[in-house]
Amino acid sequence: LMAKMGQEEPFEGWERCEELAAECKAKAEELKQKLPADANQSRTVMTSAKERQGNQPKKKSKDKLVVAILAVLVVVAGICYKVTPTRYGIAGLEAKAGLHRYAMESYAVLGDYKSSKEKVHTEGMLYAADLVEKQELGTARRVYSHLADLGNDEAAAKELVLEQQLLAKTEIGHKATFGDCRWIVIDKEDGRVLLARDKVLRFDEETDNGFNTEVFHASSKTASWKDSDLRIYLNGEFYNQSFTENEKAVVLDMALENKANSKYGEKDQETTADKVFIFDETQAETYKDLLKEKAKSIRLRTEGKDASATEYINNENEIVYYGYPIDQTGIYNRPVIWVDTQAK
Repeated sequence: LMAKMGQEEPFEGWERCEELAAECKAKAEELKQKLPADANQSRTVMTSAKERQGNQPKKKSKDKLVVAILAVLVVVAGICYKVTPTRYGIAGLEAKAGLHRYAMESYAVLGDYKSSKEKVHTEGMLYAADLVEKQELGTARRVYSHLADLGNDEAAAKELVLEQQLLAKTEIGHKATFGDCRWIVIDKEDGRVLLARDKVLRFDEETDNGFNTEVFHASSKTASWKDSDLRIYLNGEFYNQSFTENEKAVVLDMALENKANSKYGEKDQETTADKVFIFDETQAETYKDLLKEKAKSIRLRTEGKDASATEYINNENEIVYYGYPIDQTGIYNRPVIWVDTQAK
């Protein structure tokens, strides 16, 4: 009705009336679900108090509050000409009714209006806590992540706890989220999990210095894992951009043995300490079947026939010991990390 009136005689915010009325109707339906089921469920909230008392037991105080809020929300749909104040009032009613998701979203739309920014965090934390109680951990993690992006340190800490729990629960061979990436759970041992990124690195991923993330080394014709451009990128830019400070604290620093090529090598390379790496020949033999559905050739950090190449897994899931040139594209790099799932 107000939208129609606004078309005939415009007033402030009339364009939003239909949208807001629809929103109120949807939220009213949500509130109805909170009402107890009874024989008179089909009757309207406008049924007289006297008649209700004659037909059903006395309601609990919380039920009365929900009914009252439902009635107010229905009425509010018709007074949307002051859009921002109305939304703020609706958000408050949603919060009182325990509709924390709706309240969070409503306050978010309002931006700087009154205390909306602070209330986004209050209602968001309550919404996430409700999800945790229902064991909807994945959705709760996303809510905490959103609040953490808004500068909420408490939400960031809770997000990490849920990430660790979800990683610990995820079965080997299945996927989970950690940081800003999806990962395949490759192995578990002693309260930690081995993760391989679901998506390989592609050249179109932006890098600070233009490094082609599909190669192993670009600045010379020979290089070991220790001296490679890829190692520098993975443990620097990739690591810093992929994880929050909280997440970095549980990505383990691993001592990597860099064994010689079993067919062409003569001596082992120097052991390195890395947080992010790619598989070597030994690890590839152990875990390659978990990645066999990925129809891409994956580079390994083990030297090939000499220091100008590295071994790789071809698209037939076989290790090619002769190797592939370190400065050429055509095979792909898959980052790997170990994460502590028990650290506090």
